[in-house]
Amino acid sequence: MKLGDLYSFFQDINETNIILLFKGALSQETLVQMGDSIHQQNGIFKSELRKSFAIFIELAQNIMHYSYEREMIDGKNVGVGNMIFEEESDCFRIISGNKITNEDCKNIVNKLDTINQASVEELKQLYKEQRRKSRKELISAGLGLIEIARKSGEKIGYEINIIDDNISFFSMNVTIKKV
Repeated sequence: MKLGDLYSFFQDINETNIILLFKGALSQETLVQMGDSIHQQNGIFKSELRKSFAIFIELAQNIMHYSYEREMIDGKNVGVGNMIFEEESDCFRIISGNKITNEDCKNIVNKLDTINQASVEELKQLYKEQRRKSRKELISAGLGLIEIARKSGEKIGYEINIIDDNISFFSMNVTIKKV
């Protein structure tokens, strides 16, 4: 980024009401600090904050565990990615992004398409089915994605930017409407 672009970037952040912007390795400690920062913001209603924060945690944990790009923090191998938590007049939006393998990308897209097409009742049933699976079967079973869809009440947006034959940058966008 050119130095002159920093002010433009700063203006963009202010205009979109970003509460939190993070780029880097996501450890449990970093996640706790980000959570504290979100909790300290004014004007967030309790039920909306709980839903938004639960979704934020789930998306951050996806980066921590499944990101292709890794770093060592305090002896732990953690994922690297981006998180944005923003507030608009009628909703909160959480955006996450990280590098993943193209194979993982296909699997996630299949799960998201199934989840996004499901009704509220079908999501409830999918959730119950996933909960019945053994711990071994639950790895990458999509339980967290189902929880995100149920808590937000909205479809999970996603975008894929292909980097090369093996890796893509995968972004998810979740909206939580204010009541």
